[in-house]
Parts: sequence; C-alpha cells; structure tokens
Amino acid sequence: MSNGHPGNSPGNSPGNADKFALLQQVERLANVGGWYWDIVADDWIFSDNCLHLLGSPALPLTFAEFLANVHPDDQSGMQDAYDKAAADCHDFTIEFRMVHRTTAEERHIRSCGRVVTNSEGNATGLYCSAQDITEQMRVDTSSRENEVRFQAVFNQHYQFLAILSPDGRVLEINEFALKSQGHKREDYVGHLFWESPAWRSLPEWQDLVRERIAQAQTMHKPLLVEDVYRIADGTTRSADAAYTAIRDNSGQVVYVLAQANDTTQRKLTEEALSDNQRKLETLLGNLPGVAYRIKNDARWTVEFISDASFALTGYQPKDLVDNAVISWADLIHPEDRQMVWDTVQDQLQSHQVFELSYRIIGADRQIKWVWEKGRAIYDKDGQIEALEGFINDITENKQIRELLAVSELRFKELFDNSPVPLWEEDFGELFEYLAVLRQDGVENFRAYFDNHPSEVAKCAQKIHVLNVNQETLRLHKARSQDELLGNLEKVFTAKSLDIFKEEVIALASGRSVFESEGEVQTLDGEPRQVFLKLTIDKRQPDSARGLLATMDITDRKEIEAQLRQSQKMESVGRLAGGVAHDYNNALSVIIGFTELALVDIKSTDPMYEDLNKVLSAAERAAAITRQLLAYARKQPITPRVLDLNANVASMLKMLPRLIGEDIDLVWCPAGNLESVRIDPTQVDQILANLCVNARDAIDGVGKITIETQNVVFDLAYCAEHPGFTPGEFVMLAISDDGCGMEQELLSNVFEPFFTTKGVDKGTGLGLATVFGIVKQNLGFINVYSEPDEGTTFKIYLPQHEGEDVRPLKNAPAPVKPSRGETVLLVEDELAIMNLVRMILEKQGYCVLSTDRPEEALRIADTHDGKIHLLVTDVIMPKMNGRELQERMQPLYPDMKTLFMSGYTANVIVRHGVLDEGVNFIPKPFSPDGLARAVRQALED
Repeated sequence: MSNGHPGNSPGNSPGNADKFALLQQVERLANVGGWYWDIVADDWIFSDNCLHLLGSPALPLTFAEFLANVHPDDQSGMQDAYDKAAADCHDFTIEFRMVHRTTAEERHIRSCGRVVTNSEGNATGLYCSAQDITEQMRVDTSSRENEVRFQAVFNQHYQFLAILSPDGRVLEINEFALKSQGHKREDYVGHLFWESPAWRSLPEWQDLVRERIAQAQTMHKPLLVEDVYRIADGTTRSADAAYTAIRDNSGQVVYVLAQANDTTQRKLTEEALSDNQRKLETLLGNLPGVAYRIKNDARWTVEFISDASFALTGYQPKDLVDNAVISWADLIHPEDRQMVWDTVQDQLQSHQVFELSYRIIGADRQIKWVWEKGRAIYDKDGQIEALEGFINDITENKQIRELLAVSELRFKELFDNSPVPLWEEDFGELFEYLAVLRQDGVENFRAYFDNHPSEVAKCAQKIHVLNVNQETLRLHKARSQDELLGNLEKVFTAKSLDIFKEEVIALASGRSVFESEGEVQTLDGEPRQVFLKLTIDKRQPDSARGLLATMDITDRKEIEAQLRQSQKMESVGRLAGGVAHDYNNALSVIIGFTELALVDIKSTDPMYEDLNKVLSAAERAAAITRQLLAYARKQPITPRVLDLNANVASMLKMLPRLIGEDIDLVWCPAGNLESVRIDPTQVDQILANLCVNARDAIDGVGKITIETQNVVFDLAYCAEHPGFTPGEFVMLAISDDGCGMEQELLSNVFEPFFTTKGVDKGTGLGLATVFGIVKQNLGFINVYSEPDEGTTFKIYLPQHEGEDVRPLKNAPAPVKPSRGETVLLVEDELAIMNLVRMILEKQGYCVLSTDRPEEALRIADTHDGKIHLLVTDVIMPKMNGRELQERMQPLYPDMKTLFMSGYTANVIVRHGVLDEGVNFIPKPFSPDGLARAVRQALED
C-alpha cells in the first residue's frame, strides 16, 4: 500500500504479508484496487494497483488530489457517499467516472466501502475497493437491449430480477426470484413493487423502495442500494440491489429493472471473520469471479483460490487446495485440457499474460464456460514460482451468443429457402411521417389520402427494403437483391397504390398485421396478382421492422376466371339445350306438314311459293337449334375416324360461295396428318362458321388461310401456357388478314350471343357453336388476334390411334319402299305424332300410334300380330323411350327401335355421343329423312 507514510498498512501483520502480496497480484490481474481512509486521522492509504488503475503516480496522494481526477459530475456524489458512510456507519457501493491521468481516457469505476467502528459504534475507518467496470458497463448496455429477446435467460438467471413499469408496477419477475423467496408469480406481477410480499409486512421499507424507483428514473446510471426484505417463511434477509432506468431512443423511461443478490449469508460470514480476514474477504468477495494461485505443473495444483470457487465449480476452496478432492486439471473438460496447457505454455515462454476461454465440469456435472486471465510469478532466479490469475463464469454470455447465432442462422435459412416470396422492410421513416401528420391534425387518414392521393406514393418512398429471399427474386425476375433493395416503387403498379393505401391506413390505426390481395409487377413490367400479408414486429419497443409475405396467385386467378366462365357457359348451354328441345318439336310439325302440303299442291298454285318460304324459314330455324345444341355439347352426333385433310378438301368448293370472290382462300394441308375421331358434319360446321367469321372481319379484298398440322404439347409447355392440354393433337387453323380484335374482346368471343357485328348481321352463336363442338370432341381452341393484324383460330383435336379412316359416304341412295311392316309410334306431342303417322302411312307402313307410353304397352300386349318397329320419343311423361323399349322387348324379341328427340337423354346419349348400335333421328326431320331412318332401322 502507498500513502503519505510509505510502508504503513493498517492492520497488516507479518503473518498476513504473503496474503497481501498475493492480494496485490490478484488486484492487478482483475483490474481491482483498494484504499483505506483513517477517519480519525483523516489519512488516505491507496494500494499500488489502485494508483495504477486510476492513472495516479505511485507517490503519496491526498484525497483532494484523487478527487480531482474524478469526473466533475460525479465528485459531489462521491464525496457525499463517503461523508454519509462515515456519519451513518453504513457500508456502500457507488459508481463514478475517473479520467485516467496518463491516457486521459474516461473510465467507469465501481467502489464498495465498508465502515470500521470502535466499541462505541463510531466510525474510525473506511475500507474501499475500486474496480474498473468500463467494459462491463458496455456489456451491460448491450445485454439490456436484448433482454426481451432472451427471456429464457432472464428466467434462468441466478439473481433476483424484476421488470417494473415507470409507475412501479411489476411487469415480469424471474423464476429464481420466485423460488428463492417462496412466492408465486401472481403475488408480484400486476402489483406495485413496494406492495409485494417482500415488503408487505415492512411498512418502513415500502416508502423507501418507492422513493428508490422514482430516484432511479432521474439517473442515467444504476441506483445501487442495500435492501432488506422478507421471504415466505417470515425470515428477514438482506440483499445488494440495483434499480436501473431503461430508456428508449428518445430518452423516455420505459422500464425500471430491479436487480438483487441475496447477501444475508455473506454478511453473517463476514461478521464472524477477524478484522484482517474481513478486509481480505471484502476485496475478494467484490470480484466478479475466482482469484487463484496455482503451480505450473500438469495438474495445475492449487495453492490458493477464493471462496467464489464454490459458486463456479461446486467445490469449496479447501477441496481444491493441494488437490485435496480434485485438481483443477481434472475440472477442465477432457477435450479442452491439451488446448489449455499448450496456450498457457506458449504465452509463458514469451513472458506474456495469458488469456483464454475453455470448459469446466463442476461437481454437479454441469458444463460451464470460463474466461481466464493470468500471468507467471517468478522467483529471484527468474524461475516460475507460481501462476496467479482470475477466472470468470461466461456460460451465460456464451449461451446467449450461441442461441443468438443459432436463431439468426435458422431465420436466415427459413427466410432464404422459403417457397413464399419474403421481404424484410424498414417502416421507421413511414411511422415518423405518420406521427408528423397526426401532429398536424390528421385524424381520419382515409379521408386525408382520398383528398391527397399523391401522399400515398410519398408514403411508399418512405418504406425501405432491407432484404429479399430467392423466391422474391424469381417472382419479380430480378437477378440479384440489389435490383430490389431500396424502396417499393419499382415493383408497384397503379393498382398497387390502392392496396398500399389500405395498408398505410391499417398501420396508422395501430394494426400490426395486414392481409389483402393486390397487384405488383416484375422488373420488366409484367403485372402479377399476389396475396400479401404484412407483419410488424412489436416485440421490441418502437420496432420499425416488418416482414412482408407475398404469394403469386396469378395462375389461380386465371383458373378461377376460367372456372367462372365455364360455369356460365354450362348454365347457358343447359338453357340452350332445353330451348332447342322444345323448339325442335315445333319445327318438326312445321317442316313435316309443310313438306306434305307441297307434295299435294301443284307448283303453279300461288300457295306453293308461300309454302316454300315457310319451309325455308323453318329450315333456317332448325339450323339455329342445331347451333344451340352444338354449343350445349348435346347435339346428337355420330363420330368416326377420318382424315381431316380429306374432309377440309371436300369443303373447298362450297367455302368460296360463303366468303365471296374478293377473298382469296389458301389451303395448306400438312403431310402425314394423323387421323381424328369426329362427326364429319361437325367439321363442316367448324369450317363454315370460322370462314364466315373471317369474311366479316375483312373489309374488301383479303385472304383466308386454312392449315393443318400434327402437334405435341408436354407438361412443361402447358404449365407455361394456360388453356393448353398435354398430349398429341391434330391442329386445324383458320387465319384471316382482317381488322383483328382488342385483347378485351378475346375473352368473350366464345360466349353465346356475343357479337361485334351490326344489328341483323349475325346471331352470336357461330363461335359459341365451334367452341361447343371442340369441347364435345375433347379438344381445345385458342384465338390469337391484334388490332389491324388479323385473327387466327387454332383448334386442337386429339389424334386417334387404332382404327382405319373410313371414306366419306356418297350421296344417299333412294329410300327403299315399305314391305308392309307394322310400326308402333309413341310421341307425347300430338302434332308430331299425327305428322309421323301420315308420313309412314304414305310410305305403306301399318301404323299403331299413341301419345302415352302406358297405352303403348297395352297396345303391344293386345295386338294380334307382329310389331316390327318401335318409333318412340326419348323424353315422355312417366316413362322414357329407353324404358318403354326394354319393357316391350320380351313381348317382341325381334322388334327394332328408332328413337327420336329434339334433345338427347342420357339413357341413350353419354357426353353427347350416341351409344354404338342405337338408331336415332334428331328433330326436326324431313319426311324423306324419317322414311330413310325407319328403313335403316328395320334392316339393321
């Protein structure tokens, strides 16, 4: 020790000389010093390391000289603490800032003092320690910023910890505090701290605790005090406590952290020690770790170790000294022993201080991480006499770092590899701007943005993109993050701002989660529909970080639109089919009786021309019903395998008459074209409708091109081209060089009754009919068009395998005459029944007729003779035609059947295609057509 009287060390007896020498070495390694104030003589004694620590010269130093190096703001507080301790005979702990005399660096010092009293209880001396806590304070500051994130560590901390609101209400308390006091969480949380069980029965302490909480909020450093409190079993205990104000970025106090270490046992122990022992234990007890002196041998034999070894290792000092129970080498984790030995020896060879971290295994077999700093002590011959140093438990800090590293790694992996596009964004500037708007009087943000639309774009500029994952780069077609980092404007469209406005309004109202559907764009300007979810992290006070997840739903939206369109078309199809059924019945009567009348009237009769006009109008109406049925995909058809090139070629003579002489018709057939399976008449309908549609798109002279080709689509191609189906197809394309169409019109071209033509220029069923035929034959159709660039319709029909192509039939042969066969006619429409009976009787058949199926069964049962043919409608009340046939078949096993209908029932038609071997004639029909169908049915 050094003072105004060199060599004078109070209470220093020769027997303790070694201990004090060791103490000075420990002080230097741990950056700890001490001094003694003889109050009676007003004499100050400073240890050598204390002078070194404070930057004072190793010369006699007065308190005034020492105080001059203390930061001006802390001098009065330090002086008051010493004066109060001398006056009240109370121990104390204070912190102050010291300006190092040599380096001029500002350092934070913690000083603990203990008062020495005489037999009358008056203070005669004051022992103080000085510890450089600059680095510790930096660590503490960093730790406070992460307190919320590491709540698990908070609960496992072996120290009383409580987080208080500024008004002193307990917000959180750790598990150690509850276990050590024997109380429950609800006894503290939500209650005022001074009204908790610790002071409920100590009213004199309640006001003091309340005052300390208030005082701590006026300070920018911890308020260090000693507390007395009572635990659940009624025992009164003491503790070193600290009240620390936690502030936000604006300096506003948001929490008060109450910390306490129970000092009851330590005080009892200290009181039992001798005066000199108490001095030594006070200094060593204030060290935040273990001081030691060991031999530089293979077992690191301990010569001395401080009492803190028990908290660190679970072994008492006496268990470690001279390896009585276990050696320090055995405490070191087996995997770290060689590393510790090699590191220390390397540093000793160069006469340097050694510093390292490693693991130890305590008495409870728990592994802890320790940090050690030490140096060699040499004898007069320069040989290593011992190693002296300091060991501190860094397990908690190590675990925090590891947990943080693992957490950050997991987040990064999840973020980068997520299949959902993710954005990490900074909303700080936006929140600040919204706060400014509130200060300016904005209360209704929706009304404000409606009246100031430019402000929405301004808000978008205040959100900064910090990070994006790989899926986000893919969605926006970006090559690197740099193309997206910054603000969001580069991926916004005009529609994006509408949704963004709702997002800003939600954030302004205090919501932390926002979900919606919206539109964004790729870097090359392609719009994409997305579902977005924004989450603002509110776990940290005043957090401004947000995580935005966006899911590309463009394809889903297109599929939904296609589904809605399909449902609409299906509904219209059902309506069209129903209308066509009833309409065909009426047309059958009109056409049939008109043709019969024409047979009986001379061509010179004035009525003859009128009847021809009626017949022509009826046939045009029948053509419309066929289009309706084709659109509804319920047109009765007879598909067969054919060569599409041959069928198109057979239409080439007729098509010029449909399109006119001013339009050039070009035919480009593909070689080796695969066959398809379709009704030939439907091919004619497709060609006629599309060529007429192309003709109407051409103003004056133009060209229509018809092409065929074999095509194959794989899954990858279809995935990128909505509407396409994978497989092998035959393509039929009809192109024109007409006016073309806007993109908005293309989505409606196949809807029934939709037309861009003038009044009386078309029914709007032509393209709908083509669409129905293609779908009925399991194909698909696409249209390509641009204004003034013409239009191309491409029809894809499945290629057929296995059956040879049948040649086209020649013109029908004359109807064979009747052989007097008996026909049973069943038709619930009386007009049609009478018409059919008249036609068949003129052909020479014996006709039995009825309008009711049950009456037909009675006729069949009572008829004397054969019934060669049953001619029946498909849909009738109480019993359909199929059921009637099945019930009559046992009576007349050789009886043939001819079905007729204006609408095909599922009993004979599946998916719009007749069952093989079923005879069917659709309504309306001509007398010749009926006679031919009856003859064919009888001869099958």
